[in-house]
Amino acid sequence: MPVPDSIIDNDKLYARIYGEGEPVLMIHGNCGSGFTFSKIIGPLTDTGKYKLIIIDLPHHGSCRNKAAGFADNSTLAVQYCVDILKELSIVSCHICGHSLGGMIGLLLYIQHSGYVKSLALMDSYVKIPERPAELSNWIYPGNERLYKAEVDDAFDDGPGVRWISGFDVAGSLNNITCPVLELQAESMPGTEKIFANWTAEKRAGFPANWEIKRVPRSGHFIQIEQPQATIDLLDKFWSKIYNCK
Repeated sequence: MPVPDSIIDNDKLYARIYGEGEPVLMIHGNCGSGFTFSKIIGPLTDTGKYKLIIIDLPHHGSCRNKAAGFADNSTLAVQYCVDILKELSIVSCHICGHSLGGMIGLLLYIQHSGYVKSLALMDSYVKIPERPAELSNWIYPGNERLYKAEVDDAFDDGPGVRWISGFDVAGSLNNITCPVLELQAESMPGTEKIFANWTAEKRAGFPANWEIKRVPRSGHFIQIEQPQATIDLLDKFWSKIYNCK
């Protein structure tokens, strides 16, 4: 990662701040850290247009806050982000979240809309209500047992389902009126776009302000696997909003 211009580091909050310009709060996913954005920080700040606030959530990365139950406590997750914005005296910003981070961003808008100018979601979810039918008979080349275990965990009664259910915003989509960019991983190697096709189908009735872009040849960590495509799409999205002000 580039050397940050400043750091918040205390027993409650942790964030690295890079660049000057439009503030962007960047929220990593479950079991990740701010380092998952390392490939896109330099190029975005080099434009001179963005101030990136890269946080580490409680119990993640360098954060010394070990708040219990964070991953399934949406109230704690949202308040943590608000506290960082208050610490930096930021009254409004863009939100960029990967996976669980995107779900936190959506809830942040619903609960504190005044803070949020726009939402950029990287392979995130509104809700995963059931297992895609296409996966029932699909064979994962090379390691079928591992793949089946991962799918069962994600779509049935594993920990993935339990924490996702706490961040469900499917009933509030019409209340999200800011610009939204959703970057979808088009396919894991060999999955024949099953997830992307299924997710696109679920997004068919979303509000008009919800823009969806597929990122070819990428799995879940879009910003790591396809950094240049991620940079280009984010810059175009934020620049359009900024230039309209």
